[in-house]
Amino acid sequence: MRIKFLLLFCTLFALRINAQSNFTGGIIAGGSLSQITGDEAYGYNKPSYLVGVKAGYKFKSRLNLEVEFLYNTKGSARGRQFNYLPYWTMEFNYLEIPLLAGYKDWLSPKGFYHLVFYGGISYSIMLDNKITNPKYKPYMEGNLNEKEWSFILGATYQATKHLGFTGRYNRAITKVWTKDFVDDRFSNWMKNYQISLAAQYMF
Repeated sequence: MRIKFLLLFCTLFALRINAQSNFTGGIIAGGSLSQITGDEAYGYNKPSYLVGVKAGYKFKSRLNLEVEFLYNTKGSARGRQFNYLPYWTMEFNYLEIPLLAGYKDWLSPKGFYHLVFYGGISYSIMLDNKITNPKYKPYMEGNLNEKEWSFILGATYQATKHLGFTGRYNRAITKVWTKDFVDDRFSNWMKNYQISLAAQYMF
């Protein structure tokens, strides 16, 4: 219920922003693959999704500025090389707010740019989590960093004025977990990494 209310609020916010003459608004949804450094799973084995809204400011130049409000799941899962072990996962669900600056290229005869190359910084708040990894669960539960800063690099292809497809790389700056005791058998800390592909529709 909380997630549905949040997405409804964000959609109404995007529509309101789009009503202002110098602003744009839209929706974004897609899939992702995530991993956590330090979890010993070795690879982007955790599939998930992201969904939310975005708003931007119209510049006459090639500069593009946007802010997004996303429900985004990150984490990790057992890799294929560990198929002899029971399946496990680490799942962190975030409200994520990326602030992105982009450079527009390839102007269409219809007056919009087909490509936007962008980068930026993102702030996330953990809404809930699920950890079934038997090795780390006793040490991570109750000791997670529920706030995360990350940086984002990516590109968007606008097929039409309204419909686009965006791919991005999201890497955490802060740690989701830090060990508070000395024991060389376990990781010292963990960070989130994510690659994603999404569709976006701008009103």
